[in-house]
Amino acid sequence: EDCVFRNNTVMGGSSYNGGGAYASSSTIANCRFMENNAYNGGGLWATESSVSNCLVSGNMARNQGGGVFANYNCQLTGCEIIGNSAGYGGGIFSSNNYLNTGNTFNHCKLSNNSASNGGGMYGSYVNVQNCLVSNNTATSNGGGLTLNATSLLKNTTIVRNLSGEDGSGVYGGNN
Repeated sequence: EDCVFRNNTVMGGSSYNGGGAYASSSTIANCRFMENNAYNGGGLWATESSVSNCLVSGNMARNQGGGVFANYNCQLTGCEIIGNSAGYGGGIFSSNNYLNTGNTFNHCKLSNNSASNGGGMYGSYVNVQNCLVSNNTATSNGGGLTLNATSLLKNTTIVRNLSGEDGSGVYGGNN
């Protein structure tokens, strides 16, 4: 709680996830993840964790989840995910780990993130409610959001996102 994770880089080895932090079955609150770098989860890699009121900004993942890689059964509430980049899910990459146990995002702000696919978020089996998704970009699909499988999008504002191909606001895949 109340921590700052800044300018960390995971170089490789047996694990290359979570530039700022790698969390499993954790509660994270009021933290800042800034300018971190990893292969997956540039700022934070989390599974079965609760993350609230955190700032995730300026992080980069070489593969998935520039800001956050939410593996499965994660809840993010009141977080700001701003200015992160990755190949998939510039702000957030939400994985269900093939268990169909999704992740929940409530009252979050996803802005100014960039990726090849899913500038703001790339996810499957996600529940996105009461969020703001704005000014994100994708060179391919889903400037704001790329949502695959069964996902819920409710009371969420999606505005001023850009994609190079399909779904500037939301792209729904067929996986």
